[in-house]
Amino acid sequence: MSKETSTKVARDPDGRLKKGVQLNADGRPRKGETLTDLMRAYLDQKEVGHELTRKQELVQKIAAIAYKGDLFAIKLIWAYLDGMPKQTITVDTEDSKINVLGDIIDKLSKGKTDGIITGTTVSRLTGTPTISSK
Repeated sequence: MSKETSTKVARDPDGRLKKGVQLNADGRPRKGETLTDLMRAYLDQKEVGHELTRKQELVQKIAAIAYKGDLFAIKLIWAYLDGMPKQTITVDTEDSKINVLGDIIDKLSKGKTDGIITGTTVSRLTGTPTISSK
């Protein structure tokens, strides 16, 4: 069973934090203390008796796996070199193809949020059928 602790946070009637109350008193970790910083520091070191850093050795190992034809390793390298391709969603209707993502961006940029996103449902986009992720 998990232990549940309930701490009341001082809030005003509108639900906002009262003046002087901090939810994350320690704040963001100092530079060099995050997991990413620690991993980078570790990978930048050389093993005793090795000419290459751990990072360089890791790159060589992943490249060797990719050269053997491992599809995951190939995709990993490709994604880091070129980045992932832009992904769009197209809905095919009787009238025409409508770029749903483009319509959403256009409407949001014009400040129109009605009929775009409600929960996990995208609906009523200028003549398109209702799309739901249920």
